[in-house]
Amino acid sequence: MKFVTFIDAMLSLVVTQDVLLEAEGAQHAAQSSGLFGIGLGALTMIIGLRMLLRRRWAAVDSVLDSEQ
Repeated sequence: MKFVTFIDAMLSLVVTQDVLLEAEGAQHAAQSSGLFGIGLGALTMIIGLRMLLRRRWAAVDSVLDSEQ
């Protein structure tokens, strides 16, 4: 659950960054926010896959332990 909260906070940073850059009239606000969002999206996918695989490995380990 900590990972989900962490990712939610990071994605909120993308929105905040975009709003601040747009308010400043930054020239490449959309591009930089988009790239930052893509990076955080990739991080989100990696963490999600890790969580999924960790759960499956735990299930496999418990099945193997019960067979012994």
